[in-house]
Amino acid sequence: MPAIRCRNGAAGLSMSRLWLEGEAITVHLDEQGRPTAFTWCKRLHRLLQVQQRWQVDVDWWSTAGRARREYLAVTTVDGLFCVIYQDLVSREWRLAKVYD
Repeated sequence: MPAIRCRNGAAGLSMSRLWLEGEAITVHLDEQGRPTAFTWCKRLHRLLQVQQRWQVDVDWWSTAGRARREYLAVTTVDGLFCVIYQDLVSREWRLAKVYD
């Protein structure tokens, strides 16, 4: 797997990275609305497989703190294993975790 770290622009990843608020990404979808790739750090990462998919809806009683998200654990063709999610309110996609 290539060395990856984008938040500060530096390359090199020695352990799993977790971003609590997520790192902004652009997700590319097929005609059925399924993710096929995402762009992160100005690099296209094509998906090989969606390993797992789940949704969370926490703090639903509080409009200020509610989080409605759909998470996907994905593997890319270049060997990256990560968790991405879509905020179901804003429709934005984010990278939550990259595994080493």
